[in-house]
Amino acid sequence: MNQSPDNNAPGTGLQKGASQPPSSSSSGPEELDILKELVQLQREQLAVRQEEIGVQRQQVENAHQFALKNLDAQVTDRGDARKHNKTDRRDRLIFAGFVVLILIAFIAAAMYMNQIDIAKEVVKAIIYLVAGGLGGYSYASQKRRKEKPDA
Repeated sequence: MNQSPDNNAPGTGLQKGASQPPSSSSSGPEELDILKELVQLQREQLAVRQEEIGVQRQQVENAHQFALKNLDAQVTDRGDARKHNKTDRRDRLIFAGFVVLILIAFIAAAMYMNQIDIAKEVVKAIIYLVAGGLGGYSYASQKRRKEKPDA
């Protein structure tokens, strides 16, 4: 900030419209004092500005550190979510396998005891339930596609 001395600047003691004292040997020290005050004010302003810049740098650094920690937390969270989904899917498959195994055991036991009619009815019920489930699943997936044209 390279400024020329302004006699109307605040802190100079002169007001707008006031006439400037004539240049004489008595006004020299006063002008020197005013210039010294002006230089001192500029130094103080520079120091304050440097402190403001330091605070801004610290804010940027804090925001950067927060963003890095947030990204690390997201990575951990998504990894945990994938692990949970994998476990959930595995548990569902194990349950479905267990149900199928029980149904096969029931049908085999009915056939072993010569209850073929019961085994046929159970197989029919299974076929109807599976067909209904697949139809409902297909209907729901088509409906979801129509509701989300952006996807």
